[in-house]
Parts: sequence; structure tokens; C-alpha cells
Amino acid sequence: MSLKFMFMGNGDYKNNGCEAITRGTLEVLRDTFPKSNFIDSYFFYGLKDKENFLGKDIITKPVHYPQRWTFKWIVLQIALKTSDTMIGKLLYSGHSKYIDKSAVVLSLGGDNYSLDYGVPRRFLSMGNFIKKSKKPFVIWGASIGPFHNEEEFEKRLIKHFNENVDLIFVREKESYDYLCKKGLEEKTHLMADPAFMMKPQVCSKQEIGFDLPKEYITMNFSELMATCVTNNNLDEWKKICNKSVKKIYEKYNLPIILIPHVANDKEFMEDALFDAMSQYENIIMLDSRLNAAQMKWIISKSICLIAARTHATIAGFSTAVPTLSLGYSIKARGLNKLLFNSEQYLLYCEDITVNSILDKTNLLIDKQNEIRKILQVENAKMKSMALNAGNVLAYNINGNKWQ
Repeated sequence: MSLKFMFMGNGDYKNNGCEAITRGTLEVLRDTFPKSNFIDSYFFYGLKDKENFLGKDIITKPVHYPQRWTFKWIVLQIALKTSDTMIGKLLYSGHSKYIDKSAVVLSLGGDNYSLDYGVPRRFLSMGNFIKKSKKPFVIWGASIGPFHNEEEFEKRLIKHFNENVDLIFVREKESYDYLCKKGLEEKTHLMADPAFMMKPQVCSKQEIGFDLPKEYITMNFSELMATCVTNNNLDEWKKICNKSVKKIYEKYNLPIILIPHVANDKEFMEDALFDAMSQYENIIMLDSRLNAAQMKWIISKSICLIAARTHATIAGFSTAVPTLSLGYSIKARGLNKLLFNSEQYLLYCEDITVNSILDKTNLLIDKQNEIRKILQVENAKMKSMALNAGNVLAYNINGNKWQ
């Protein structure tokens, strides 16, 4: 079946996690709907994006988010507090012709329907705008909630899901159970995060910038973790990162490759790990211009991964690399329970210290063969779950439920 699908709501390609979601989604939909084509209307926040070729069957038509302090940005800030209709006109009206050409619009992006980055009014207005165009609207591969102390917003969101969303695919069981408790079980389905489907892309020494060592450890830290690990004390969080890297390097005497999975990770890690990188030449920063599939290939060759970014951890999980999640939200907990039925390879933010990171790394390396076997089995299940989401989508389209 040849159809046109539109992707909206995702971040731009400077975030390798957002790119991984798009690449994985394309794998699922190309498998389910051969000869279809795609429009990628992600949110573009900057003046320059990372160049990426995702295939001849997809075109990019970004939604340009207004630059801070411009007139349009000021008007949008007012709209975000007052009017969903105005938000829709400001952000999405220029994409009406693409929406009209699409069979289905998919909302991509794992964290959009949570409070991790503030109240997500623009995503509600996006759903409202699309439904006014009488097009099926599907939330794809998301984590939903939690909404502690935001009861009024939660009520509004559930009403939005009931009235404006045709299907909801969530990527972990905690979100699934939550929506079922809210009476949305008929339109809610559990799937693997689409990034599990992204294929690693082999890259050359010239692209990497150096020869990959025979054995190495991969690590990723984000500035965002300071909010919950050290109560926004960024200097203290940097010290934890630096000491952790040094202790792991000194214990195992293995090269450490640092993975800048989101654009500002590189700047943060270069600052936080300046001491460790200056002292040890085998602690190396990966080029942030590499795409998500290339970074996944490099992670796949490592003996273990310690990472804060969710989609860096998924790159590890999906290539059977023993992975320690440094978690701050529902997604890390949900993914670990889904894969391991436990949280033994998760450090939640309140438990993160230099010693706890070192202890968990020891556990990863001691149990690496056991972990790899578990992940090989679970990855087959994840791939099946992701492809089944495509089948559910096809069932709804073929069943004329949205005509």
C-alpha cells in the first residue's frame, strides 16, 4: 500500500535521539507500507541543522520555532498561556498543505507528553490543529506522564487524548498502565521505542577521526542531570562526572570514548571532563557531527556503555551492549523494567554518586556475558513489538476506521 505519512513534533537532527526515532520509524513503516513516502516536519530550533540523508522517500519540511526575543516568539509566549488556536496558527498553519496530502500524521518524540520540559501546550495545539484538518492523528513511541501536582492539566490531556488522538503507541509499560487506568485502553498500544529499529551505520576512520581501539568503554553525560542529581548545582555534577570517568579509566585501563548524543553534550562534557581528558589521552570525545546511526555502530563495538541520554542507552540495549542507565524520568525506569524486569542496571538520579557509578560499572563488566544474552533475546521481542505497531496502524487504515 502506497501512502504518504507526515511526522510532526520531533526535535531536529542536532538531537541524535530525535534522529534515531525518525530513522527507526522509517524502518517500521517502510516494512509495513512499501513504496510509501514521508514528510518530516520536525521542530527546527536553530539557525543551522546537522545535514542528514534519510532516504529518497522522505522530504524535510521543518516547523521553524521562532528565535528567542523575536516578535513572533513573544506573540507565541502569550499564545502558549492563552490560546491553543493562536498557537496552531503561529506554528502549524504553514504546513496545512502537507497535512492535507497525508494519510496519517504521526506525533514523534518520546517526551513530548510529559512535564520534563514544561507544560506541553504546543503539542496539544498540534493535535487540535491536525484534527480540524480531519486527518488521523497518532502518538507514536512516546512516554506519557507522570503529572504529579498537575491535576487540572492531566484532566485536560486525557480529554485531548479522548477527543483528538486516534491511536497512542507508548514505549514502556508504565505509560501503558497509566493510560489504561485513565480509560484509554482501546486506543493505547505498547510498542518498542522506534530507535530499537534503527540500523547501525559503519563509519570510517576518516569519519570518526581516529582508529577505534580493540576494546573500549563508551560514556555519555548530560548537563540536564544536574537538576535532579545535585539539585541544580552544576559544578558539583561536573565533579561527579569527572571523578567517575577517571576512576573507571584507572580501574580498567581501557580507552573511554565519550558520546555527545545531543548537541550540547559535547560542550558540557568537554568542560566537565577537562581534567580527565587532559590527564589521559585515551579519554576521547567523539565528533558530534556523526549521525545517530554512526554513533550506534560505535557504541555497539564497546564492552559497556554508561549513559544519561535515553537514546544513547537504547543504542546500547539494541546492540546487546551491557548498559548502565543514568535516569531522571519515567522512561529510564520503564525501559529497564521492560528489558530486564528489574532496575539493577539503572541508577536513578537520587542514587547517583561517583562510587555508585563505579560499582554499577563493575557489575556490568562482571556480568557482561549474561547481559548480552538477555539483550539478544529481548531485542528480538523489541523488533517484533515495533513491527507490530506498524501492523496495528495498517489494520486501522485498511479497516476504513478513519475514512
